[in-house]
Amino acid sequence: MPRNAVQIVVDGMETVFSEDIESPLINFKTEHKRFSYFNKQGSFIEPKEMVIGQRLNKVVKSGISILEPSTCTQQFIPLRNVLKNFVSLQNVLSETLDHMKTLKSDNKIIQNFIQGTYWQSRAVSHGESVVFPLFIFFDDFESGNALGSHSGIHKLGGVYVSVPCLPSYRSTVLSNIFLALIFHSSDRVEFGNRIIFQPLIDELNFLQETGIEISTPDYEGKLYFELGLILGDNLGLHSITGFTESFSSNFPCRICTVRKEHMWVQCYEDKSLLRHTEQYYAQLSHNDVSATGLFTLQVLNNRLFCFDYGPENNKPCALTEDYIKQGNIRQSASEMLTLIMYFGLLVGDFVPSEEPVWGLYIAMRRVIDVVILSTSLELDSCSRLQTLVAEMNELYLNYSKKRLKPKFHLLKNLDL
Repeated sequence: MPRNAVQIVVDGMETVFSEDIESPLINFKTEHKRFSYFNKQGSFIEPKEMVIGQRLNKVVKSGISILEPSTCTQQFIPLRNVLKNFVSLQNVLSETLDHMKTLKSDNKIIQNFIQGTYWQSRAVSHGESVVFPLFIFFDDFESGNALGSHSGIHKLGGVYVSVPCLPSYRSTVLSNIFLALIFHSSDRVEFGNRIIFQPLIDELNFLQETGIEISTPDYEGKLYFELGLILGDNLGLHSITGFTESFSSNFPCRICTVRKEHMWVQCYEDKSLLRHTEQYYAQLSHNDVSATGLFTLQVLNNRLFCFDYGPENNKPCALTEDYIKQGNIRQSASEMLTLIMYFGLLVGDFVPSEEPVWGLYIAMRRVIDVVILSTSLELDSCSRLQTLVAEMNELYLNYSKKRLKPKFHLLKNLDL
């Protein structure tokens, strides 16, 4: 709810109650009083404004254009306070610890990040101490009209934090994903990743090395947090980790060093090309970044409109002929996932049983079942997934007559 709307609600409620009770909302009359009250209660964690540099802006004074320095800032929310308040909530810590014990006792089915070998190798360094993994997610978002003439001017970058070892009914709640850092995207481009993300790096180091003191009925002592994964879309991950943000560059993959010409046709992972720490720093020192079955569109749109999607709220939009000719189906991510999931039921009766392109859709559907829709995985899922992805890539090459895009390549490099 916008802050100005909160003020309208407070003023309205005071008018209603003032007839029976004298000044009932005196402690919440202004925004300053509200913040002060919740700050004293420990339920409001005030963000820290951090100066990251200065830039020269053009301003007009007395009819003359001049350059005037302005301070560039970002907002940082201390994770140590957020996480301490969160795990101190009733039953959060006890349920999470019980959930982790249950996950660790199952060595056959992988349901959570903490069951993987990578996290186990990281947790060993903490000995008998209790340590939780953290996932960091980064992406830019447009705060204004994304299609307007001023798009990009008010684009912001947001960094969010989640605790992946929470019980599933808690980890899927949006309120349990915490904002850690927010800044103007243009400032990251101008001042660089190191300046922008340094407060977050320092905070993560503190949580890993020092930890936070917890005093609840269920637990007394230090609780540590360690970075497990950095998440985001391909562009977001490349930008936050310092890789090239052009996917048409000679080496467009952050996972391996395959050349783009080989990536266009490569269906299986080449482990000899995988990046590693020593190679990363060595290359950094160089500082050189150099088809479908036949049925009418109207029938498809009618079925998209009339189909019963059950409890699914993300109903796909109608398709236009122009976009299809361009090979561009415009849907949101959630709408596209729904379309792919139900596409077989929508048009499967039109597709001949011998139609070879249909095999490409089936292969893609199987990959999605494993990568996105599965809530747990068997230990041998890596080899099965590798085969499914390779089959999908080969079919795409055969029937599309196009090159494999970076997304196909990155999917091929998924490693459980």
